Amino acid sequence: MINISGVDLTVDETAVLSKGLSFCPTNNVDPFKLKVDTFKFFRSLQLKHFFSHRHSALNNGDVILTNSSTEQTQLPMREITTFKKKSTFVPHSNLNPSIITYSNLVEKDLSLICKKALHDNKNKKLNLSNAELKCLNELEQKKDIVIRSADKGGSIVVMSFDQYNKSILSQLTDNNCYTPLSRNPAEEYKTEINMILEAGLSRGWITKQEKEFLSVLHPICPIFYGLPKIH
Repeated sequence: MINISGVDLTVDETAVLSKGLSFCPTNNVDPFKLKVDTFKFFRSLQLKHFFSHRHSALNNGDVILTNSSTEQTQLPMREITTFKKKSTFVPHSNLNPSIITYSNLVEKDLSLICKKALHDNKNKKLNLSNAELKCLNELEQKKDIVIRSADKGGSIVVMSFDQYNKSILSQLTDNNCYTPLSRNPAEEYKTEINMILEAGLSRGWITKQEKEFLSVLHPICPIFYGLPKIH
């Protein structure tokens, strides 16, 4: 850990930061979150089984039949794309019995593990002392320092806010790399992109699902940040 902020850190603050930015304090078991994660996992297994015949059809070059009021036509199955909004579909038919059995056994084991974990929470050994936990909360509230990972080596660098702000502005004011804008062009880009997507949809280049996925209702500017150099 490298402190160039000019702010004196306590022994406990230094100890907490020295653990690294990827360090995770001990958490209590959240039964609800565990149930949600388990449901998502087994849903993904059933979805793979439910749609497995479609992947086989695509690999074999099969066709699908479409009925209209006048005639029946054959269209080649369109390649499956990832450009679509996340589905909330849950299969309720054609379920795999093996997955159901496996799901029931895992949920039963997890229920027992949760009961034991909730019972042992009071006696759980924490990986941070009470003083370190307090310091962690205080560090989160400090506005006069910025804590970042170094650009190389993975060291933690503690800078003053003024140092960090000056470094960021020195990059953004470099006209060889960045051009100042008089306004936010996000809405203009949004309109232009939507026109292109509408044209693509009308010409059959993209599907309605792909258009909805690629359309951004409320565009926002990305967050700019920098990693300090220490070499």
